[in-house]
Amino acid sequence: MARSLLRLTAFMPDRHGSISLSQGDSDDDIYADFERGTCRHCDYYFETRSDDDPDLEDNDGNPAIAVTYQSCCPCRREDISWVSWPCPAGHDDPELADSAWDEAHGPLPPMAYAIDIAPATGLCLYGSAWMQRLDPGSGLASSSYATLNTFDDRTICWGNDNSAPESLPEIVDFYSQAPSNADLLKPGDYISNRGAVRHANCYNTIRGCPIGPGHDAALLVSAEQHPAPYLLLRGSGHPSNGQGVIALGLRHHRLQHDGQPIDGFLTPSIDGRCWFLLPHPARTDNSDLEFQALLLAQIPDPNSPCSSTPPSSSVLAAPAAC
Repeated sequence: MARSLLRLTAFMPDRHGSISLSQGDSDDDIYADFERGTCRHCDYYFETRSDDDPDLEDNDGNPAIAVTYQSCCPCRREDISWVSWPCPAGHDDPELADSAWDEAHGPLPPMAYAIDIAPATGLCLYGSAWMQRLDPGSGLASSSYATLNTFDDRTICWGNDNSAPESLPEIVDFYSQAPSNADLLKPGDYISNRGAVRHANCYNTIRGCPIGPGHDAALLVSAEQHPAPYLLLRGSGHPSNGQGVIALGLRHHRLQHDGQPIDGFLTPSIDGRCWFLLPHPARTDNSDLEFQALLLAQIPDPNSPCSSTPPSSSVLAAPAAC
């Protein structure tokens, strides 16, 4: 039986970070890749080709039975170094197409980052990234596009040093800091995708548990592992994902109590009320970015005129990634 996974997705706005491409392939590698990937599938690239052509005649005026053509591609006849660009098929010089390094440097476009989590343990199994815009007002997303350093299934290639981050904030930070290259996506494709996502319309329904722009932490509460806080949050109106897990985006908040500041987090507002969470370090082997928290009290939403009377008890909540 396949293990049930929870996907937590953070949507980041345009220019939330920057990225820089490291030096890519050599000229020889660029041309070799072009010949393998483009030339050998081109109609101009062949040794000989025979074809019927009833309109042609031989030297004696007899209709030609077959006509044999020789390739008109200099790459096939001689070598790719003999090609004058654009080539007979209309392709531009691949070196020029892949030399736009400066254009690929700079701010990141709107992006989505995701982690797949085992709900029962909270263990992060996979980290993914792709280009996608989110409209917070409608809750709809644009089309998705491939980005640098990711495989076909969108999982991120972190290299061979076994230092893959284990929380969404770490993934967002590490992604812009990790060296990027053209091994998995060419600079020209990255630039094209970057332009497309910035102009794409948001019409796709979000699936999973999205954490929108501006959140500082993600709270995961499992009905199996944390029944008391799960019931409190469900009773407060926070939805479950259907697998007995509540995933919420949190924002930093400083609460004043008896003249003393208390730093913690707020859940999203339901009917003008938010839960205030007081974090404390958890004993885990993952990282310092994982903590447990107390659902300390319900307070009025700082951005809402509604008010509420805080309850008198606290409940231990699930591990949250900050």
